[in-house]
Amino acid sequence: MATQNSITRAISKLQFWKEKADSVLPWSKASEDSTEIAYSDTTYFQKADGKKELEILYRNNWAVFKAINVRANLLATRGLKIICKSDKAKNVVKNFLKDLHPTRPMLALQNSFRNRSINADIFGNAFEELLYIPAGTRENPADPKKARDLLGFTPIHPINIDFLRKPNSNKIEFKNGKPKGWKYTQDPLQDYQAIKLPLERIAHLRYNVIGDELLGMSTIEPVFKTAERLLKIEEGITQGILTHGNPLHDVIVGDEAHPPTKKMIDNIAEEVKGLNMKSEYVHPPWIRVGQIEAFSLGKSPNYMQPFITAIAACTGVPEFILLGRGEGTNKATATAMVNFVHQTIEPLQQTQALFFEEQILSPLMKLKKIDEVPTIEWNEILPKSVSDYANVIKVLSEAMIGGKQIITFEEARELAGLGKSSDFKKPSESQLTKKAQPGIYLPEPHSKLIYNGRKKIIMKAKRYSKMEMKPLIWFSDSKAYGFLKLRSPKVVSLDEFHDLAEKHLVTEKERKKWWPDIKRFYSYEFNILDKFKEPKPFKPPKGTQTFLKDVKL
Repeated sequence: MATQNSITRAISKLQFWKEKADSVLPWSKASEDSTEIAYSDTTYFQKADGKKELEILYRNNWAVFKAINVRANLLATRGLKIICKSDKAKNVVKNFLKDLHPTRPMLALQNSFRNRSINADIFGNAFEELLYIPAGTRENPADPKKARDLLGFTPIHPINIDFLRKPNSNKIEFKNGKPKGWKYTQDPLQDYQAIKLPLERIAHLRYNVIGDELLGMSTIEPVFKTAERLLKIEEGITQGILTHGNPLHDVIVGDEAHPPTKKMIDNIAEEVKGLNMKSEYVHPPWIRVGQIEAFSLGKSPNYMQPFITAIAACTGVPEFILLGRGEGTNKATATAMVNFVHQTIEPLQQTQALFFEEQILSPLMKLKKIDEVPTIEWNEILPKSVSDYANVIKVLSEAMIGGKQIITFEEARELAGLGKSSDFKKPSESQLTKKAQPGIYLPEPHSKLIYNGRKKIIMKAKRYSKMEMKPLIWFSDSKAYGFLKLRSPKVVSLDEFHDLAEKHLVTEKERKKWWPDIKRFYSYEFNILDKFKEPKPFKPPKGTQTFLKDVKL
């Protein structure tokens, strides 16, 4: 056996040097000293049956499903910008996105990053087919080198695609130091004819890569067995509850003065049979039966905890997010979220940005004969400064816990070094009628939409820096509704204005009436400091358009 292994390794070594000599890749001195040659370039989870098991695990294990989706949702939730230096590149990108989706191009692009992240986490690889013109036929796709244009991209299921490999071998076919191409198989587990695709036709994303391996590694592979065991434990606990969750019927026949006969016991057993679809014990009074009550399984979560912790640790998702908890947590919770974003999510964003620039935008610019390659810029998810917890709270409460704050306002102030007292004190009724307050005018129905919690963004055509970060009464033509605080705005384009329509609720008719020629807007997120129990009557001065320095109720 040892001799056979030595021969196999020697053959592999010779093949390695032959491929190295033919390759155009730069080789380092370190690679020349390699003594171990990996002559199997695929693992079980990189083959079709293994990939199918990863998908089934994602579909069946709630903790894995939640962890992967949290990573993908957080990666894409705040959106992105495509930065172009030249007007020519800007027009090309704009048309490209319109082909991607005619009405909500940026939202469609944002969703593509989210879905691609899910694929890369589950399978280790995510693939997009570039839609070139001419397309060729399904069986014989056209060579991208002869393309006239690029319409967009569409996802390919990772199970269905692999590199072209040598006949009767797992070896990838190479040409000039690069893989020769791809093969698409409708069902790799069946004997379907594979379709050959040129290398440049597929964009390939990987999150986890070992050395110079061409295929990525699944994020959930290290906890595959852990997640399987969690499923089995949950099933075992469920079976235990079904079998022993209710007290078993303890039917006593006779007493010491009237000893039961076998016939009596048999008759009673037949009478109570199937009473609650569980076993019934029918016995004389001198026999006692132990029963298992439902509350005896109350400690079952303790059995599952180590497995949930392992899944959280492997995926980088904080455990309180994985379990859907957050209310009443302490300062460490917010710190953990900040670390999660900057240590786990931002590297994924950077990988996706490089992927999109190099494998999608670069071919597009090349076809259009533009030297520039636009860049992806992600909107900030959470501030890098751990002291800016006002913004941290807002983002976490909106994006992560379904509207529930993850830390209290007092905790945020304490972390920011501001003490526990608030910088905004709700005025009394007498103060509201005597003391004037600054205010912001919002025509109906927008004031009422804020009051009802439907409107999330205030759009303006100008920036009003002096009115930011201070308590303002918001009012309409006839009512005042409460106090809010404008946060620092984001500058958005007309396309982004349309993408945010569900948050600002400004209709197209209103936009054309108020800002007919405006192409750039200021998007103000805001905090509700206080809502009046009932809107108060208020008549603003004639000609009021945006702000009032003195609002007296």
